[in-house]
Amino acid sequence: DQFNEPVVGASVWLEDERGKTYPSGGWANYWSTDRAGRVLFSYDANGLIPNGKFTIHIEKRNYSSVKESVSMSFDPAIITISSNKFILRKWGKITALVVKESGEPAVEAIFSITNQHGEYIGEFGEQALDLPFGYHIAGKTTGTGRLETFPLPDGKYTLHIKCDTFYGCRYSGYDGSAPKTLEVEVDGSEVWLDKITLMKEK
Repeated sequence: DQFNEPVVGASVWLEDERGKTYPSGGWANYWSTDRAGRVLFSYDANGLIPNGKFTIHIEKRNYSSVKESVSMSFDPAIITISSNKFILRKWGKITALVVKESGEPAVEAIFSITNQHGEYIGEFGEQALDLPFGYHIAGKTTGTGRLETFPLPDGKYTLHIKCDTFYGCRYSGYDGSAPKTLEVEVDGSEVWLDKITLMKEK
């Protein structure tokens, strides 16, 4: 990955210029990287993989996928590949402790995430859950007020947080909090925002 750590259990497959995949048998067949992040290109069910140009696909959950053109040369003794090192960028996440002005944890405060285009996103890049009153909820804080997002690709995001009584978070009595927004940049590791204080809704 971008930290020079081996990526274990990544799925790897080749696609030739005619769209044929190796290993053969469709998208469900692939090689997996070992504990050192290496992959062994084995014999195909129909014989040796032919010499030529391929697209190499490498994927793993919570990593940015790789799709690159490579030239490969095979013979019974040796395999030569034009590039033998590929970087899968590990995704990071945002964490924080959300509290009220009193210092008490803001339990079950809702949060949502928008990307640089202002689009609300959910886990694995899907659209965030669209609920009544215009909220797009990506998650809630825990019983201790801890906020933790799902893994996010590198980029700049806006984090939106609110204590809303409709969703189980009471700031004071039956009142909620004013919305809070923060700009955050994610780069492959945990971004700890420390303590975030929500203010009472006026």
